[in-house]
Amino acid sequence: MERFKLNLSGRGTPVPEGRYPVEVVEVERRVAAHGGEYLNWALRIEDGEHAGKRLWMVTSLREDLLDLLATVLRAVNVSVDDGDLSIETDEDGVLVRPDIAGRRAVALVVHDEWQGETRTKVRRLVSIA
Repeated sequence: MERFKLNLSGRGTPVPEGRYPVEVVEVERRVAAHGGEYLNWALRIEDGEHAGKRLWMVTSLREDLLDLLATVLRAVNVSVDDGDLSIETDEDGVLVRPDIAGRRAVALVVHDEWQGETRTKVRRLVSIA
């Protein structure tokens, strides 16, 4: 048996509400339990006291909610102005086209309650500029 120690101080607590510069780590296409498809965004805070912490955001692929996705894509400098966007994923569902990993934006973080606990939620991404 191997023993080791972990320093968990400050872990598991919500990131305070506010604006955080983030880098997109990965975007994955997923299917919800009810069958709807969405993109799951993994983000990493770049600067400040919470640098390195991960945040997650979901954007639906439902036709009536694509305006939000277009706004998020513009925030990470993906052109959606011509109307059509080709999305390509690898065998694990991770987006490879458009290439979004490594792009930067500002995450607007809020708190909400879920099953009696406060959790961190990315309301949206906005352009750094």
